[in-house]
Amino acid sequence: MAPPRAVRDEQRPLWPRRTRRPNDFREGMVSAFHIVKEGWRETVDSLSTETRLSRQERGFSGAVGGVLRQIPPTMLVPIIVGTKATSTMVDGLRNQISPSIRKEQQEKWKEDES
Repeated sequence: MAPPRAVRDEQRPLWPRRTRRPNDFREGMVSAFHIVKEGWRETVDSLSTETRLSRQERGFSGAVGGVLRQIPPTMLVPIIVGTKATSTMVDGLRNQISPSIRKEQQEKWKEDES
C-alpha cells in the first residue's frame, strides 16, 4: 500500500506572496472576485487530482479515501479565500476614502525593502 501523498506539493502555491494593493474600492472588488475564482479553481483542481490519482493507484476505494483525505483542507479554503477577499475589498475602500494612508504605507514598505 502506497503512502498518501500531498497533492498541494505537486501544484503551484495557492496565492502569491505579495499582491498589489488596490487603489480604490472598484479595484478591490475586482481583485476579490479574482481571489475567490482562483481559490475555487485550486480547490476543485486539488480534489479532482487527488481522486484521479488515488483511483489509478488503488481503485474505487482509493478514490473514496482520496476524497475523504481532502475534506479538511476543502473545508478551510472558503474561510481563507473569504478572509483574503474581504481584506482586499476593505483595503480598496480605505485607499479610496483616505489616499494619504496608501501613500504612507507605500513609503513605509519602500523603506523596509531597502
